[in-house]
Amino acid sequence: MGKQKSSMGSSRSASKSLGLWEKLSMTFSRPTQLFNSVSNQKDYWGLFKYYGVFVGIFFLIYWVYFNLSPQIQATYGLFVSPGLLWVLTFIGFVFYALFTIFAGPFISTAFSHLGVMWLGGKQGFYNTFKPLIYGGSLSLSYFIPTFLLLILGIFTGFIGGIIFSFIGGIVALVGMVHSLYVQSTGVAMYHKMSKWRAFFGIILVPLILAIIMVVIMVVFALLLVSTGGLNY
Repeated sequence: MGKQKSSMGSSRSASKSLGLWEKLSMTFSRPTQLFNSVSNQKDYWGLFKYYGVFVGIFFLIYWVYFNLSPQIQATYGLFVSPGLLWVLTFIGFVFYALFTIFAGPFISTAFSHLGVMWLGGKQGFYNTFKPLIYGGSLSLSYFIPTFLLLILGIFTGFIGGIIFSFIGGIVALVGMVHSLYVQSTGVAMYHKMSKWRAFFGIILVPLILAIIMVVIMVVFALLLVSTGGLNY
């Protein structure tokens, strides 16, 4: 019993001693070890702080890209000065980032947790929330260089823009796949199920909702065409 207590204590201290970059490094290459190390983490605030760092960096870079984009300048530059546009979009992006940090994870986890439960997960909401936060942070760490590449593309002309956009798209796609793998690893470990079952549990409800949305859009477009709604 004493050994068990000391083991649990050392595990807690190991979790607390992991720094942000160490956690990110483990998420990249050793997700199983990461989820073992943070298995005793039970608070939401620590997850919010970790996730918030990546959200903040991502939105800062996205804000710069948004305001440098020629399309944005051409559209909104007709109504406000460039300086005011930077200020207004910064305020908007701050609110958007706060929503992404504190509300977004609960909404996305709620959908994914439904699928996880349907496929046999019985270990509670937090044990879905935690893997999704760490996997989501990893995904953002890929999107950060993606948008840096897009910013470079703005200054390199048409061909350069296409090349940087293509490379950035590949980086983002790799990030989404890697993120899903990490999330599936954590959910599988905490909910005591296979990685494939965890994977399908995570994507099941979002996939169903996406299919429903596509069907509704297709039906709506067909109704517009059939009734002459697109004829000008």
